[in-house]
Amino acid sequence: MRAAIDRPTLVEQVWGDYATESTQMYPVENVPEGQAADDWDYDPSLMEGLAGGQAVEIGFPNDSPTAQLAAETLQTQFGEAGLDATLVPLTSAETYDLASDIPGAPHLYVESSYPDSTHPDTWARLFWYSDIASGAGGFLNYLGAGTPESDELLNTGLGATEQSVVDDSYGESGDLVHDQVGYITLADVDDTFLVRDGLSGFGHWLPTPLTLQLKSIEEGDA
Repeated sequence: MRAAIDRPTLVEQVWGDYATESTQMYPVENVPEGQAADDWDYDPSLMEGLAGGQAVEIGFPNDSPTAQLAAETLQTQFGEAGLDATLVPLTSAETYDLASDIPGAPHLYVESSYPDSTHPDTWARLFWYSDIASGAGGFLNYLGAGTPESDELLNTGLGATEQSVVDDSYGESGDLVHDQVGYITLADVDDTFLVRDGLSGFGHWLPTPLTLQLKSIEEGDA
């Protein structure tokens, strides 16, 4: 099914100039370039031979027009490969409850999200730590991604003091989840703000992307 996703076309249609194709399982600059790569060969013919009238459900947050557009684009691409897809808008409460009933959940869930910092643990531990019951992670692992092996690598990376061990542990965890196809990245999305002319000094109110740091804005050109 992943091979039926034409990522370059999807990113262009949904975000245009305001995003680039993802290349890694993590947000930009979380792990060294080349590690935890998230790439695949676009080949819808693989799905054409398997679809056989089957159908999937694609969930998305009901308050996000962009996520809906991304889900609709996936629906179209899957349809071209012979796989019927139904869109399922979900409230936040419904989304957070998906992990309690994986068999009844949509087959995919599309959203734009962001980490709390540039440390890879603030991403991987939320989205693909599989041992949710332990309370050690997986709080946003809606559809049960990850494996015990990838969990152990995250734990190793979090406790490591050597940067090479940190990088390798998180990189290998991302590789395992990539091979599992438990998590798929689509785009690295830009933060975009509309402001009047004559202002400069734009930046984030850390650690919250999508929130403008108001105190740094001033009159005058950048």
